[in-house]
Amino acid sequence: MKNLVGQSFSLAEGRYRIVDVRRLGGDALIYAERVEGGSAAGASHGGRAPGRTAFHYGDIARYLETGNPL
Repeated sequence: MKNLVGQSFSLAEGRYRIVDVRRLGGDALIYAERVEGGSAAGASHGGRAPGRTAFHYGDIARYLETGNPL
C-alpha cells in the first residue's frame, strides 16, 4: 500500500495526490491532497488549498487503476 504514495487520481472534477496510507483493520485509509480543479481548492481557507482528505481504499481503487501520475 505504501507504493501508492505519490500517485494521483481524478475525482469529482479535481485531481488528488496521495500523501499517506494507513491500515485500519482490514481496510486502508488513503490521505490525499487536492492539487488542481474543483471548487474546494483554495475556496474557504483564505486562498490556501485545504489540507488532506481521507478516502477508503475500496472507494477509490477503480480511479487508481487508471493512474495518470502527475
